[in-house]
This record gives sequence, structure tokens and C-alpha cells, in this order.
Amino acid sequence: MMGGMTSAGSTTIISILPEGTWVKPGELVAELDSANFRLELDQQKIRVAGVKGDLEQVSNTLKVAEISLEEYRDGVFPQDKMLLGQYIAQCELRSDQARKNLAWSKDQVAKGLRAGTALRADENEFEKYKIMLEEAQGMRERLEKFTAPRILKELQARIEAVRTDFFAIKNAYQLEVDRQRKIEAMIANCKLTAPREGIVVYANESNMWGRTEAQIQEGATVREGQAVFKVPNPNKMLVKAQINESKISYIRKGQRAMILVDAFPETPLAGTVEEITAIPAPPKGFSTDIRAYVATVSIDSGGFDALRPGMTAEVSFDVTTKQDTTRIPVDSIMFVKEKPFVAVPNGKSFEWRAIEIGLMSESYAELNSGVSDSDKIVANPAKLSIPLPVVMDEVRPTGDDKPGAVPPVPIDQPEPAPPAAGAEVGRE
Repeated sequence: MMGGMTSAGSTTIISILPEGTWVKPGELVAELDSANFRLELDQQKIRVAGVKGDLEQVSNTLKVAEISLEEYRDGVFPQDKMLLGQYIAQCELRSDQARKNLAWSKDQVAKGLRAGTALRADENEFEKYKIMLEEAQGMRERLEKFTAPRILKELQARIEAVRTDFFAIKNAYQLEVDRQRKIEAMIANCKLTAPREGIVVYANESNMWGRTEAQIQEGATVREGQAVFKVPNPNKMLVKAQINESKISYIRKGQRAMILVDAFPETPLAGTVEEITAIPAPPKGFSTDIRAYVATVSIDSGGFDALRPGMTAEVSFDVTTKQDTTRIPVDSIMFVKEKPFVAVPNGKSFEWRAIEIGLMSESYAELNSGVSDSDKIVANPAKLSIPLPVVMDEVRPTGDDKPGAVPPVPIDQPEPAPPAAGAEVGRE
């Protein structure tokens, strides 16, 4: 075999079209070495023929057993029963005749018209036919109660035993036939054809460092189930975009996007987000903690012939914007256990106010609730020397407590450092 020794479930590539070749559906792209499969097929055909011979033999044996049962049940047994009936009838007739002769002989002896020796002869004749009748009746009883049931059960048991062997060998034969068909299919699958129109791309496997571990080429060994090539259509391409975990909340299915392929900077393409992975992609290397999700973006126009798989591109997403909405600076927000707060003046101290925010940019965040347009907030609350707000796992407002409000800092505490310039809540 080409490429040296191979292990079980593997073979080698005999021929493959050059990468980048344009192919049509059904066109031969690659051929794998099927020599081992053909040798195994020859051996399998011998096993199939052997099991088939055993199946035919046990099938004939089963038919003979079934015929034997039918022969005795419907032929021999009724015939024996009929012959015994005829024999019993003859014995009854002769016994009755002997009884009448004996009665007549006794009458003649009493009258002195017949000798005593003749009477004894008639008595012996009667006893003989009486015994013959009893034996015949006993034979019929044994036939009906014991002999026939025993022979029928023996024949039926023989049939069941042979039938069990028949089904066992039949199942074994079917397994061998299925295995032969599987080997034949494996030989046929050694010729890999294009499933659709497109270009040939080798399915090389790379490790996490980007180094190719399984190189597709003539003579290379491939394992069972391994992809050898792909046939993408450049007019139906998809873009896999990696989205940082901090930005994934802005991306959604159906969102519009603009794609700029590095090799064709003058040909921008419009696209649509088709899918977003639920879990982040594996990190590249062990030294990074950055997680990224993968968004699949389809090209609305389908693409063009010059596009090739593996090209790099930049994707810009159309993030939803809102008009006439209240916004506050991002620097004015303090996050505690992922809960947003702002600091508002309260006499000579400051208090934390819980807020709800919506969309965020690098500079501003949409304000949904918590403070009003007329409220003043601290532009950089991180510089305040007041305690951070306490966020409980489950907050349940009671009495007159103001939901989301944190008690103000007592005036007798050390005077906090003056905040940076105040920022008013404004509208965009």
C-alpha cells in the first residue's frame, strides 16, 4: 500500500485533484486504496458461500422432518388404527361364533349326542378367540394413548430442534451477507466524488497553535470517518466572525452586517447574521483568557467566483441605535456585582443610586430608570471616598424604603474628596 503501513480502519490516498480545482457534481475528486477491502471481500464471499450451504442443508432437513410428521399423523397412524379396528372386528366375530359353538356343544353333550372331548375342544377355541379379542383391544388402547402421542411428540420435537438450527443459521447467513454488502460499499466509497459544484479544498487538520497535523496529499494515510476534502461554492459563501465576549450582547440573529474581504478591498459585501454560537470558541494558546464567540454571516449576494475559502475579512455589524433617548457617561457608572450605580449629591454627602441601563457605547450608556433628567450625578465616582453600595443576592424592599436607594453617608464622616466636574444627565 502507498504511504507505508496502515492501521485498522485506515487507508491511503491514491490520487486526488489539486486543491482549488473547479469540479461539478459527481466528478471524481479522490480515490483511496481499496486493496485490503478487496482481499477482505474475497474472504467474506467464501464465508457467505459456506454459511449458505449450511442453510440449504438444514432447510432440507427441516422439510424432511415436517414431511415425516405429516406422514405419520395423516397416514401411518390412521392406517394402523383402521387395521386394528378391522382385526378387532374379526376377533369379535370369531369370539361370538366360538361362544355359540360352545353353547351348542354343551347342549349336545347334555343330551348324550356329543363326546366330552369335543366339548373341551370347543371351550379351548372360545378361550383362544376371547384372548385374541382382548389383546387386539389392548393394542388399540396402547396405540391411541401411548404409541401415537409419543411418536407425534418425538417428530414435533425433531422439527422444533431443526427449526431452531435453521433460524440460527439463517440469521448468521444474513449477518455475513450484510457484512459483504458493507465491504462492497466501502470499496465503492473509496472513490470520492464531488457532492456539488464548487472548488476542491483539502480538509487539513491543525492543532491549537495552527500547525497542520494531518496533511492531505497523495500517499497520505486517512482514518475512518476523516474528512478528505470540502467543495464550497464561492457563490454561496459564509463568513465566520469572532466576536469578543464584551461585545456579544450587541450581536443578534438577522442583524445586518458589512463584509470587507482583505483580498478585495474595493468590493464590500452586504450580509446577514445567520447564527451565533452558544458557547465561546476554544482559546488560541494557553496564555490568553479572552473568550470569543463565533457569528456566522451569510453574504446576501452569494459572493463571486474569485472568493476562496480561508480568506480573511473584516465584518462590521449594524448595532441598533435609538433616537431621543437619555444617556449618561460610562465613566459615571460604578458597577458592583454587575449592578450599575451612580453617585448623586445629598446635602453635604453623596448617596449611591441604583439605575437601569440599556445600550452602551465606549463613551455613553442608555439610561432607562434610576435618575431623572434634572438630577446631577458625579462624573467620576471612583474617586469618592464613600463606601461602595451593598448588593444582596436577593433584595426585597420593605416599609417605606426606596427601592434601589442606598442610605446617604452621614455628615459626621470625614469629608469626602471633591469629585471631578459634575455631569448632567442629557439627551442624545
